[in-house]
Amino acid sequence: MIRKRFLFVGTIGAIVVAFALTLLPKDYARDILVVLVGYFGGVYLGVSLSTASSKKVALQDGVSAVFFGLALAGLWVSPLFLALACFVHAAWDVITEHPKALNTSIASWYVPTCVSFDILLGVFILVWWWR
Repeated sequence: MIRKRFLFVGTIGAIVVAFALTLLPKDYARDILVVLVGYFGGVYLGVSLSTASSKKVALQDGVSAVFFGLALAGLWVSPLFLALACFVHAAWDVITEHPKALNTSIASWYVPTCVSFDILLGVFILVWWWR
């Protein structure tokens, strides 16, 4: 029941963000999405700083670099990379939720909220830019 509530929160969040983006010119909306994807990278950079394991630091720094790269590609090449970043973020959250994946504790609300938000926002980006 609790997971469904957080799926709902992520869904509402994605709808609100998507609606707000449609009120802006696409160039500005893309810039905001680039910042959001860069934020994904910043989160994982922060996670890497909070661990003592060099393997986990390298992994989280690599994931962070992927998101920073996708943000730049979304800005310089195509918004398709921003949608891809949303889908990759959802997949990464599902992977890290498994207790043995990184052996880290993740708040129970984080994964369902992010997965629903990311997937819906990724679909929105695809539809909005390629309709």
